[in-house]
Amino acid sequence: MKLDVSEIKKNTILEIDGQLFKVVDFSFMQMQQRQGSYSFKMKNLVTGSVQALTYKSGTVLEKGEVITKNALFLYTAGDSYTFMENDTGEMHDLDKSMVDDIT
Repeated sequence: MKLDVSEIKKNTILEIDGQLFKVVDFSFMQMQQRQGSYSFKMKNLVTGSVQALTYKSGTVLEKGEVITKNALFLYTAGDSYTFMENDTGEMHDLDKSMVDDIT
């Protein structure tokens, strides 16, 4: 699904150059007699790195396709969190850096 940069909000998942990014923050700036630009602070969902990217008004980006599943947090072991899917009972270990604070 394509999104115009003006439609992008905080926490939107985008696919850029084959990688998934989550929008952490954004701002719009327009100077006199120039095309406006949108600046995005994005977190790479695989590496965890944060990047600042800027796009001109009218740019179209691809919305990332992400599947979410309900899971129950079970326990922590070092830098790893263990979750169990509610529907299947399947267990998953995730590194601490992959878990986002939801508060």
